[in-house]
Amino acid sequence: MGGTVSAEHGVGKLKREMLEEMYGASGIEEMRQLRKCFDPLCLLNRGNLFKEPK
Repeated sequence: MGGTVSAEHGVGKLKREMLEEMYGASGIEEMRQLRKCFDPLCLLNRGNLFKEPK
């Protein structure tokens, strides 16, 4: 139907697994890189949207 997993309340931990289905692997990687620009030490909302880097 062309919907989305989230609207005004954000994705959250329960729906984060669906992000790749929505945006594709390249879209997720772009989001990770953008986050790295603004939060290089990964201090803000750690582990909420993206799984912790190993």
